Amino acid sequence: MALFEIPETCDPEIDPVLFKHALKRATEDLRRIVMSITERYFNSGVAVAVTWPALLEIDEEAFWDLGFQSRNEAAVLAALPRIGPTTLPGIDFNGLIDWH
Repeated sequence: MALFEIPETCDPEIDPVLFKHALKRATEDLRRIVMSITERYFNSGVAVAVTWPALLEIDEEAFWDLGFQSRNEAAVLAALPRIGPTTLPGIDFNGLIDWH
């Protein structure tokens, strides 16, 4: 699955239009949470450079946010892409990020 691809739902009980809207809401919710965590990390000095380990920590903290989990259905959360070898194959997650 690509990072921005909307997954097809197989469950006949799930309305695809409602699922798509829920996925958009969850994506925006996640974006706000990630921005807040990122700001805290870099303004407090917890992280001084943008590294893969720092991004992985931010990803983990965002997805474990209890408010985020309670506002969004489990099926919608499972459809959101995570940072990792599945979505970014061939990346060395131990060092600095190569932006080129």
